[in-house]
Amino acid sequence: ESGFDTLAVLGVRYNGTAGPQGVALAVGEILSWSSDQDIPATGWKLCLEAFWEVHGDCSIAGGDSCVTSAGYPLSNYGNGQSCRITALSAGTIDVQSFETESGFDTLTVLGVRYNGTAGPQGVALAVGDQISWASDRTFTAEGWKLCLEATTTPEPTTTTPAPTTTTTPAPTTTTVTTTSVTTTTAATMRF
Repeated sequence: ESGFDTLAVLGVRYNGTAGPQGVALAVGEILSWSSDQDIPATGWKLCLEAFWEVHGDCSIAGGDSCVTSAGYPLSNYGNGQSCRITALSAGTIDVQSFETESGFDTLTVLGVRYNGTAGPQGVALAVGDQISWASDRTFTAEGWKLCLEATTTPEPTTTTPAPTTTTTPAPTTTTVTTTSVTTTTAATMRF
């Protein structure tokens, strides 16, 4: 119900037909829903798109679909760094930047080792596939930034028979319902 039933995301209130499309959430962010239940509407559906789970010396870039070596783009990665990255969505790797110490500092994707300036461009990942990163203890370089171009699957279609006759009684009381959800992984919303 426009103006009354509200979804709050990062302090911004959404109602009517406007939703939080593309809003990036960090771990622990809270979403709140409040409805006065006076005028029923079709409701809403939010899908959180989490792309990566990262352990070690790598970072998720801005809560979006990208992951980087430590320090990228402000400084070189460090000596003796490592991380393990797990794909939480299926998709194709889009290499935004890739420069490591050739022959030594290695990103491994699906068992293939990448170093120097040739990154894993276009490699398809399934949910659960892992990437590992390790730098040795000598020279460092700018590092890398990989983004995941998510593979989308079409929504299933369903056919519902037309209803016969429905009578809706007029509301006699106003009830306000509020629900909050806390995110447990960095994600981007689709509305």
